[in-house]
Amino acid sequence: MFGWNFNGLDITAQQRLCETLCAEGRTAEATEILLNIIRTSDKERNAIVGWIADFTQKCAATLERLGDDVFGSSRHDNAITQYSAALSPSPPSPTSLLIKRSRTRATKGLWEEALRDTNEVCMVPFLYEWVPLRLLYRR
Repeated sequence: MFGWNFNGLDITAQQRLCETLCAEGRTAEATEILLNIIRTSDKERNAIVGWIADFTQKCAATLERLGDDVFGSSRHDNAITQYSAALSPSPPSPTSLLIKRSRTRATKGLWEEALRDTNEVCMVPFLYEWVPLRLLYRR
């Protein structure tokens, strides 16, 4: 993103950069660096697996909230972008994000994409997750 290359930074520096960008409200950029961290070698990544899980959830929650805010102001393209960015690092609980993105796409008349998201929701294991059906039908 922005032509930056983070491959030369060690994993700790990338962690700190993620945290700093997120604190500044630059969550999309922090997510890009997080994805770079996730792509690093197993040895380096295994040392910070807890941090990766926590930060992934934090980024997803922030981007979901931003998506909700722009959806509420009828900026549907921005909402789709925010929900998609929240899904990019594969959050542990993607169901509500997929439902919201599907709803937004349906609002824009993007029926095939909305259906694809809905089908993906059906593939998410519901072992520990309960999704309120009202999210599916909310306008």
